[in-house]
Amino acid sequence: MAAQGKQAGIPNLAPWSSSSRSSVGSKGYRPGFGAVAPVQRQPNRIAPQIAWPANFTQQNTGLPLCVICGQRPADQIRKSLFCTLGCVKAAETLAPAIINIPPNHPKYQDGAMRYVFIKEIMLTVIVENQFRSKWLHTNAPFRPVKRIYLIAQTAQSKATYNTYRLQVENMGCFRAQNRTAGNENRRFHGTRRDCLLGDPGVP
Repeated sequence: MAAQGKQAGIPNLAPWSSSSRSSVGSKGYRPGFGAVAPVQRQPNRIAPQIAWPANFTQQNTGLPLCVICGQRPADQIRKSLFCTLGCVKAAETLAPAIINIPPNHPKYQDGAMRYVFIKEIMLTVIVENQFRSKWLHTNAPFRPVKRIYLIAQTAQSKATYNTYRLQVENMGCFRAQNRTAGNENRRFHGTRRDCLLGDPGVP
Protein backbone atom coordinates (compact mmCIF):
# COMPACT_ATOMS: atom_id res chain seq x y z
CA MET A 1 0.00 0.00 0.00
CA ALA A 2 1.04 3.57 -0.44
CA ALA A 3 0.08 6.11 2.19
CA GLN A 4 0.27 9.68 1.01
CA GLY A 5 1.86 12.16 3.40
CA LYS A 6 3.90 15.13 2.20
CA GLN A 7 6.75 16.64 4.15
CA ALA A 8 6.90 20.42 4.44
CA GLY A 9 9.83 22.12 2.73
CA ILE A 10 10.75 19.13 0.59
CA PRO A 11 9.00 19.43 -2.79
CA ASN A 12 8.25 16.68 -5.25
CA LEU A 13 8.23 13.89 -2.70
CA ALA A 14 6.50 10.67 -3.55
CA PRO A 15 3.73 9.41 -1.30
CA TRP A 16 5.02 7.60 1.73
CA SER A 17 4.73 3.91 1.12
CA SER A 18 5.33 0.73 3.01
CA SER A 19 7.50 -2.07 1.76
CA SER A 20 8.85 -5.29 3.18
CA ARG A 21 12.50 -5.98 3.77
CA SER A 22 14.39 -8.77 5.43
CA SER A 23 17.94 -9.65 6.35
CA VAL A 24 19.86 -12.87 6.68
CA GLY A 25 23.01 -11.18 7.99
CA SER A 26 25.62 -13.81 8.80
CA LYS A 27 24.01 -16.25 6.40
CA GLY A 28 25.41 -14.35 3.44
CA TYR A 29 23.17 -11.35 2.80
CA ARG A 30 24.32 -7.92 3.85
CA PRO A 31 22.30 -6.44 6.75
CA GLY A 32 19.21 -4.63 5.61
CA PHE A 33 19.04 -6.57 2.37
CA GLY A 34 16.78 -9.49 1.76
CA ALA A 35 13.17 -10.07 0.82
CA VAL A 36 12.15 -6.67 -0.48
CA ALA A 37 8.55 -6.36 -1.62
CA PRO A 38 8.25 -5.66 -5.34
CA VAL A 39 7.56 -2.03 -6.17
CA GLN A 40 5.94 -0.94 -9.41
CA ARG A 41 7.93 2.16 -10.38
CA GLN A 42 5.72 4.96 -11.62
CA PRO A 43 2.40 3.07 -11.98
CA ASN A 44 1.07 4.11 -15.35
CA ARG A 45 -2.56 4.59 -14.47
CA ILE A 46 -5.20 4.78 -11.79
CA ALA A 47 -7.71 1.96 -11.93
CA PRO A 48 -11.25 2.93 -12.95
CA GLN A 49 -13.20 3.88 -9.86
CA ILE A 50 -16.54 2.40 -8.98
CA ALA A 51 -19.37 4.46 -7.51
CA TRP A 52 -18.47 4.10 -3.85
CA PRO A 53 -21.49 3.91 -1.54
CA ALA A 54 -21.94 6.65 1.04
CA ASN A 55 -21.33 4.09 3.77
CA PHE A 56 -18.75 1.62 2.54
CA THR A 57 -20.40 -1.38 4.16
CA GLN A 58 -23.08 -3.73 2.97
CA GLN A 59 -26.32 -2.59 4.56
CA ASN A 60 -27.66 -6.02 5.47
CA THR A 61 -24.39 -7.39 6.90
CA GLY A 62 -22.41 -4.35 8.00
CA LEU A 63 -19.30 -5.83 6.36
CA PRO A 64 -16.85 -3.77 4.28
CA LEU A 65 -17.29 -4.13 0.54
CA CYS A 66 -14.79 -5.34 -2.05
CA VAL A 67 -12.61 -2.48 -3.35
CA ILE A 68 -12.85 -3.79 -6.92
CA CYS A 69 -16.54 -4.51 -7.52
CA GLY A 70 -18.04 -2.61 -4.58
CA GLN A 71 -20.93 -5.08 -4.60
CA ARG A 72 -20.00 -8.02 -2.39
CA PRO A 73 -18.49 -8.08 1.12
CA ALA A 74 -14.73 -8.42 1.29
CA ASP A 75 -13.45 -11.80 2.45
CA GLN A 76 -13.32 -11.44 6.24
CA ILE A 77 -11.81 -14.85 6.91
CA ARG A 78 -8.73 -13.99 4.86
CA LYS A 79 -8.82 -10.33 5.96
CA SER A 80 -8.87 -9.36 2.31
CA LEU A 81 -9.83 -6.15 0.53
CA PHE A 82 -11.38 -8.32 -2.19
CA CYS A 83 -14.49 -10.50 -2.14
CA THR A 84 -13.33 -13.39 -4.31
CA LEU A 85 -10.36 -14.70 -6.25
CA GLY A 86 -12.09 -13.31 -9.32
CA CYS A 87 -11.68 -9.75 -8.06
CA VAL A 88 -8.07 -10.51 -7.07
CA LYS A 89 -7.46 -11.56 -10.67
CA ALA A 90 -9.29 -8.47 -11.91
CA ALA A 91 -6.86 -6.31 -9.93
CA GLU A 92 -3.94 -8.18 -11.48
CA THR A 93 -5.21 -7.44 -14.98
CA LEU A 94 -5.09 -3.71 -14.17
CA ALA A 95 -1.41 -3.88 -13.22
CA PRO A 96 0.60 -1.83 -13.09
CA ALA A 97 -1.91 0.55 -11.56
CA ILE A 98 -3.07 1.99 -8.27
CA ILE A 99 -6.49 1.54 -6.74
CA ASN A 100 -7.72 4.32 -4.50
CA ILE A 101 -9.06 3.17 -1.14
CA PRO A 102 -11.87 5.67 -0.42
CA PRO A 103 -11.88 7.57 2.89
CA ASN A 104 -15.21 6.05 3.91
CA HIS A 105 -13.85 2.52 3.66
CA PRO A 106 -13.46 0.95 7.15
CA LYS A 107 -9.88 -0.04 6.37
CA TYR A 108 -9.02 3.55 5.49
CA GLN A 109 -10.36 4.67 8.85
CA ASP A 110 -8.09 2.11 10.50
CA GLY A 111 -5.05 3.57 8.75
CA ALA A 112 -2.54 2.63 6.09
CA MET A 113 -1.98 -0.99 5.14
CA ARG A 114 0.48 -3.25 3.46
CA TYR A 115 -0.31 -6.48 1.76
CA VAL A 116 1.38 -9.72 0.90
CA PHE A 117 0.27 -12.57 -1.30
CA ILE A 118 0.51 -16.13 -0.03
CA LYS A 119 -0.94 -18.73 -2.40
CA GLU A 120 -2.94 -16.03 -4.19
CA ILE A 121 -4.61 -14.90 -0.94
CA MET A 122 -4.62 -11.23 -0.07
CA LEU A 123 -3.86 -10.41 3.55
CA THR A 124 -3.98 -6.92 4.99
CA VAL A 125 -2.10 -5.65 8.01
CA ILE A 126 -2.73 -2.31 9.66
CA VAL A 127 0.44 -0.22 9.76
CA GLU A 128 -0.66 3.31 10.66
CA ASN A 129 0.51 2.87 14.26
CA GLN A 130 3.91 1.76 13.04
CA PHE A 131 4.04 4.66 10.60
CA ARG A 132 3.37 7.03 13.49
CA SER A 133 5.80 5.35 15.87
CA LYS A 134 8.57 5.34 13.26
CA TRP A 135 8.19 9.04 12.46
CA LEU A 136 11.64 10.09 13.65
CA HIS A 137 11.85 13.59 12.18
CA THR A 138 12.62 15.99 15.01
CA ASN A 139 12.26 19.09 12.83
CA ALA A 140 8.80 18.30 11.44
CA PRO A 141 5.53 17.11 13.00
CA PHE A 142 3.93 13.79 12.11
CA ARG A 143 2.15 13.99 8.77
CA PRO A 144 -1.35 12.50 8.76
CA VAL A 145 -2.28 9.90 6.17
CA LYS A 146 -4.31 11.63 3.46
CA ARG A 147 -4.79 8.91 0.88
CA ILE A 148 -4.25 5.19 0.63
CA TYR A 149 -3.66 3.36 -2.62
CA LEU A 150 -3.57 -0.34 -3.30
CA ILE A 151 -0.77 -1.05 -5.77
CA ALA A 152 -2.00 -3.56 -8.32
CA GLN A 153 0.80 -5.89 -9.38
CA THR A 154 0.98 -8.67 -11.90
CA ALA A 155 0.87 -12.27 -10.80
CA GLN A 156 4.38 -12.72 -12.19
CA SER A 157 5.75 -9.85 -10.11
CA LYS A 158 4.23 -11.26 -6.93
CA ALA A 159 5.43 -14.77 -7.73
CA THR A 160 8.99 -13.50 -8.23
CA TYR A 161 8.95 -11.85 -4.82
CA ASN A 162 7.41 -14.87 -3.10
CA THR A 163 10.11 -17.10 -4.60
CA TYR A 164 12.85 -14.80 -3.36
CA ARG A 165 11.29 -14.56 0.09
CA LEU A 166 11.21 -18.36 0.26
CA GLN A 167 14.91 -18.48 -0.65
CA VAL A 168 15.72 -16.06 2.18
CA GLU A 169 13.59 -18.11 4.56
CA ASN A 170 15.32 -21.34 3.59
CA MET A 171 18.69 -19.76 4.37
CA GLY A 172 17.72 -18.17 7.68
CA CYS A 173 14.90 -20.38 9.05
CA PHE A 174 13.18 -17.33 10.53
CA ARG A 175 9.77 -18.92 11.08
CA ALA A 176 11.37 -21.41 13.44
CA GLN A 177 12.52 -18.38 15.45
CA ASN A 178 8.91 -17.14 15.70
CA ARG A 179 9.59 -14.46 13.10
CA THR A 180 8.03 -13.76 9.74
CA ALA A 181 8.92 -15.83 6.70
CA GLY A 182 12.10 -14.45 5.16
CA ASN A 183 12.41 -12.08 8.14
CA GLU A 184 9.99 -9.81 6.29
CA ASN A 185 9.58 -6.43 7.97
CA ARG A 186 7.64 -3.31 7.14
CA ARG A 187 9.55 -0.18 6.16
CA PHE A 188 8.43 3.31 5.19
CA HIS A 189 10.21 5.53 2.74
CA GLY A 190 9.73 8.75 0.81
CA THR A 191 11.50 9.45 -2.44
CA ARG A 192 11.40 11.82 -5.37
CA ARG A 193 8.60 11.27 -7.82
CA ASP A 194 8.65 10.84 -11.57
CA CYS A 195 4.93 11.59 -11.75
CA LEU A 196 2.33 14.02 -10.39
CA LEU A 197 0.69 11.63 -7.95
CA GLY A 198 -0.29 13.55 -4.83
CA ASP A 199 -0.34 16.99 -6.42
CA PRO A 200 -3.48 19.13 -6.01
CA GLY A 201 -6.09 18.06 -8.54
CA VAL A 202 -4.33 14.79 -9.33
CA PRO A 203 -6.17 11.64 -8.13
